[in-house]
Amino acid sequence: MNTFVYPNGYTLKVTDETCIFNNYTWSEENKHKVYESDSIKFVYDKLSDCVDFHGNAKLLDIGAQSGLFSLYSKYFENVTVDAYEPLEGSYNCLVKNIKLNNIQDRVFPFQIAISNTKSKTIMRCPSNHTGLNTLGSTPLRFNKWDDIEVSTDTIDNLYANRRVDFIKSDVEGWEYFVLQGGQNVLRRDKPELLLEVHEDNMKQCGVTIEKFFEQIHSLGYIHKGIIDRENFIFSAK
Repeated sequence: MNTFVYPNGYTLKVTDETCIFNNYTWSEENKHKVYESDSIKFVYDKLSDCVDFHGNAKLLDIGAQSGLFSLYSKYFENVTVDAYEPLEGSYNCLVKNIKLNNIQDRVFPFQIAISNTKSKTIMRCPSNHTGLNTLGSTPLRFNKWDDIEVSTDTIDNLYANRRVDFIKSDVEGWEYFVLQGGQNVLRRDKPELLLEVHEDNMKQCGVTIEKFFEQIHSLGYIHKGIIDRENFIFSAK
């Protein structure tokens, strides 16, 4: 068992297996200030605002890996998280970390990828870095990988009758297709967005930065800032 320090000095536990399997995120050097701490704080500050307004809040953690963002809900009443992670090893770590922190009542894991269709597809997974897995067909950040079949679904299918308050997505360039499959929910609920925007990742998915921002603007969103280098904040106009 390993303890990591989150924003405001709160601590959370993760398994030894997590630190081995997702070692780039859960490294010894990140124990005193967890990886992407500023982004995590931003997300939960916004969720707290939603709770004040609605009485509760829902976060979609897309590309949840082993729970970096999801686990922090332990310290926020009336915040629930739907955590989507298709890679089996990371998903298993996520499930164990949820149990380890006793938050089965507020974090709900799903072993599927979010996309623009309900289907099955291939995820390309390098053996030496579990944080670079992509649904893109032409990987640019690694040369060797395993092809793993994963199930996909869309935000619009899953949340046709449920409110969404915040979407965090880190899916190695597939963000365009995540949003494409959630257009109805985005226009209906206008959730805040924190999306990784990385040009090489998008290229490996056949998307340009220009095309991505055209989509963002067509959905009624504007760019509000950047946190932790690659996490872009978007809010509805």
